[in-house]
Amino acid sequence: MPVTLEDVRRIGDPLRSYNFDLLITSMPGNGDGNLIRLSVTTASIPGFAVESFESNHHGHTIKHAGRGIHTRTLTIEYEESSDLRIYNAFRSWRDLQWHPVTGVQAEPAEYKTDGFLELYDAGKNQTKRIKMIGMYVEDVADSILDGAASDSVKVSVTFSYDYTDDDA
Repeated sequence: MPVTLEDVRRIGDPLRSYNFDLLITSMPGNGDGNLIRLSVTTASIPGFAVESFESNHHGHTIKHAGRGIHTRTLTIEYEESSDLRIYNAFRSWRDLQWHPVTGVQAEPAEYKTDGFLELYDAGKNQTKRIKMIGMYVEDVADSILDGAASDSVKVSVTFSYDYTDDDA
């Protein structure tokens, strides 16, 4: 049976890629999670998968779902401000995790926190809240400076986390 216009209309309103927030309400290293929230330019919804394995018997192969796989990393891009608010906040957080001069490391309870990826519909009503438990800064990439371009500086931060809770 061919798809009709009414079938397509039943799909509903698409999730817009710009209707989201990333909240880090308790930011380690004395950063201001609320100010950081406003500077987010890109994020991604965490993916998931399963490992697969095979059973081979008498010339037949059967595939089975194995353990769950979760990326457990989330890369976020921020637009930097002229006072380097983003860079400084994440540098302080990283220094809490491992100080580059002393090598001192805080306990995980001090440097891990929870983050929330909130998704909204076209009316700005929250449709999903994904909690990332045990977040910490894994990597802050080099930020490109380009004297030949008219653009703002972006800071890309990769977070690691222990697991997600989609029912948060």
